[in-house]
Amino acid sequence: MTSTPTPPAAGVAQDAVARVLAAHFELDPVTATFTGIHYHDARLPDWSVAGLERATATMNALRGELATSASGHMPRNVAEADRAVADAHLEIRLAEHAGTHFQRANPALYTGEAIFSIIALATREIGTVEERMRHAAARARAIPQFLAEAKATLGAGPIPPAWTERAIRECNAAKGFFDTGIASWITEAKAESASAELRPARVGASAAFGAFAEWLKGRPPARPGRYSCGADFLELLLRRGHWCATPRADLLAEARERLAEAEARLGELSRAEAPGGWPDVQRQLEEDHTPPSDFMASFAREWDACRAFAESANLVTWSTTPVKFVQTPAVARAAAPSLYFLNYRSPAPFDAAAAHEHYVPTLTARLTPVEQDRILRATNRSVIRLNHVIHHAALGHHVQNHHAAQSASRIGRVAAVDGASRIAMFGGGTMAEGWACYAVELAEEFGFLTPVERVAVLHTRVRLLARAVVDLCLHSGEMSLDQATAFYAEHAQMPPANARAEAVKNSMFPGAAVMYWLGTRAIHALRAEQAARGGSAFSLRAFHDAFLSFGALPVPMIASLMSAPASA
Repeated sequence: MTSTPTPPAAGVAQDAVARVLAAHFELDPVTATFTGIHYHDARLPDWSVAGLERATATMNALRGELATSASGHMPRNVAEADRAVADAHLEIRLAEHAGTHFQRANPALYTGEAIFSIIALATREIGTVEERMRHAAARARAIPQFLAEAKATLGAGPIPPAWTERAIRECNAAKGFFDTGIASWITEAKAESASAELRPARVGASAAFGAFAEWLKGRPPARPGRYSCGADFLELLLRRGHWCATPRADLLAEARERLAEAEARLGELSRAEAPGGWPDVQRQLEEDHTPPSDFMASFAREWDACRAFAESANLVTWSTTPVKFVQTPAVARAAAPSLYFLNYRSPAPFDAAAAHEHYVPTLTARLTPVEQDRILRATNRSVIRLNHVIHHAALGHHVQNHHAAQSASRIGRVAAVDGASRIAMFGGGTMAEGWACYAVELAEEFGFLTPVERVAVLHTRVRLLARAVVDLCLHSGEMSLDQATAFYAEHAQMPPANARAEAVKNSMFPGAAVMYWLGTRAIHALRAEQAARGGSAFSLRAFHDAFLSFGALPVPMIASLMSAPASA
């Protein structure tokens, strides 16, 4: 078993990067919990008006300590990379605090943060259950004030209605979570002393969510243009977050061109498999599902097959942490469908766990045959293999997270840890999502997939290119939310409800949808460059291991480091 990196000590920071990380975890205590930093487990973030001003002062001071140019200069080594990404992270967060797209405008950020502050403690078996339950009680007691401060920070002005709708939906889920989910945790835990603290705290938290939902219903709707973050902020995200040197207009032209090519290829391949094209292929895939009796076992079986395939093809060094497939915990089961609840959530790099749990949709005999059939069709064999296993729990995220946890880059270890609503640091996205998408393409390239699964992969490529186009257009003001929804329905062939949900998610987190394509694109380009340079000595496994060793740094930055002369 590989040793787990030592977390930074509380109050001890020897250099500017360490101080940035310490401040990051103090300002984002829920993300700290998910990362395995437990000094802040009893706290919520301070997103009051005064709190955001204090955070702004702290981050400005840290940028002064880093003294790193914001010009986009590529670093020459890992130490410089950490400073550069830390500085970019601060610059982006400062822009968020100053703008009107995040804490000052989006109530769903508050609802998600508050709910997952408890879920982070209830679903991770680290430390004693008494400790986690007491910390959960402290956070639950803080929720009424947190949501009251949200009203003051958001103010009386208009809010984009889709964000209000999402926040109200999460408020309703939170009431169920605190009323019944927490009750199930209390029953299972058998921790009487800690339970006595949590019981009254959950009642107050539930009531606070109900009051917040009622307040939101009275907020006036913002004009449609408020879904856009603006071209300037989008450019900042591309340049400083993703370290992408290509101008936005050129990226958009390329994404549109690649989308047209992928759509044409999808039509060709899907019609070769089924006369009706992609809709018929999709029905084929949905009908090819396991029987209920084999549902749970099929996940582990596919995981084993994926590992055997990757090892036989000598693709990469595999994770030493096994994955355990389990049903969604009872504490979160009812609320999960209404939340940003991930089946696979990155392992906390600073928590040592014997195995990592991946959540499987709950399929029990108590469900009606119609409900069972819906779950089985939605989680068919191809979804289990391509999404749950390859992309997330095996060759994709899980292997990447294993390498990141051992990285020499302190930023790279933590940047892509999943938080309440998004990853810890924006700059980790092109690696985390780029590699996971690339991993599925590796499985296709090396013959692990069936012909119909290859069509499904191509449809995913179309969808990700459509997401890139929407991201680049919506946030530059060239596309409205309704137009984004229609774009998904037309080009990605998504059902209307799915298309709308995708567009709303894009609107909340600018620059996030494009990172899948940017990351995968950059990995392929780097591999081609390294293969040409290495010639007959090139080893795909050695390349992948070296690439992943940098952790979740922006892929263009890793490419620069790997392509630099040895003497640099």
